Amino acid sequence: MIRSLKWVDNVIIFDTDVQLITLIASYQPDIMIKGSEYKDKMIIGESYCKQVVFIDTDENYSTSKIISSIINRG
Repeated sequence: MIRSLKWVDNVIIFDTDVQLITLIASYQPDIMIKGSEYKDKMIIGESYCKQVVFIDTDENYSTSKIISSIINRG
């Protein structure tokens, strides 16, 4: 579903923090966007990004919950 969005170039699935760090290190993004709930937490792969931007999120909105509900429908 995510791949079908026109703004998405690629989707990569990972299982561990080490895999995530390796991916971020290989892409070296200019900007990493995180929800505001991560402001005071360690950001995995932050050292490989030029900038981390925090966006305000609604506490009641969870993409993980939305994805779980879609999977559970099938």
